[in-house]
Amino acid sequence: MSLLTNSYVSRQVEGSVSGPCPPNQAHLNNATNTSAGQTSTSQLVTNDLTENLCYEGAMHLQQQEHPPLTRLPALKPTTRQELYRRLLLAKEFIHDNFSEAICLSDMAAVACLSDYHFLRSFKAAFGESPYQYVLRLRLQKAGDLLRFSPMPIGEVALACGFDEAQAFGKLFRKQHGLGPLRYRQSLCSGGAVF
Repeated sequence: MSLLTNSYVSRQVEGSVSGPCPPNQAHLNNATNTSAGQTSTSQLVTNDLTENLCYEGAMHLQQQEHPPLTRLPALKPTTRQELYRRLLLAKEFIHDNFSEAICLSDMAAVACLSDYHFLRSFKAAFGESPYQYVLRLRLQKAGDLLRFSPMPIGEVALACGFDEAQAFGKLFRKQHGLGPLRYRQSLCSGGAVF
């Protein structure tokens, strides 16, 4: 789990920071230039300081880009960040396994939270329940498959985690206003290529 966590956090930090590190970089450059003749220990300290400032800058950018972080009920900012990180791991789990049967306890276990705490925190952070999120993701993926592949509708339903094509059709119609077959036909007449 820690390998998954570390790779996900590093992807989040890399994705959040575009360009050089935040404003304190100039101070670090001066410190690096003046201490060039000193031992390698001071260079390690400077590198650690640079890394910490980059991480803090990335977290600041992440808070600006992700307002859900501010909607979480925790009192301390570090607790909110940890809770948000765990919720993002659960979202990643959902994206990786959307076509399988996912229950609330599986998602909560990935986030290392109780079912109740996970459900409450997920809804507070993202504005919808985990079930609604999974359903919306499945229907979005189904729409993509209907648009870009010639798969039969029954296979699209199964590939997106729906047990029955009829239930899939009903939910798809509710979200898109058209049944899966009419949706595909409207795309074909609009010039979509398979």
